[in-house]
Amino acid sequence: MFVCSCNAIREIEAGTAIKTGARNWVQVHAHLGHAPCCGKCASELTEMISLAEPKSPTETALLMAAS
Repeated sequence: MFVCSCNAIREIEAGTAIKTGARNWVQVHAHLGHAPCCGKCASELTEMISLAEPKSPTETALLMAAS
């Protein structure tokens, strides 16, 4: 699935960029050799980044308690 139509960035490619250190949506583009265009992918890439970030022990406990 594409997360960025302008630059044809697929979800798997974005995931790889995030795993190797991209910490914002602009860095995901840079990691893949692109520049952001319209910005429609910003929210989805930002969400992918936030889901991939390690959680603090407190946040982990709260998430586990909520499930």
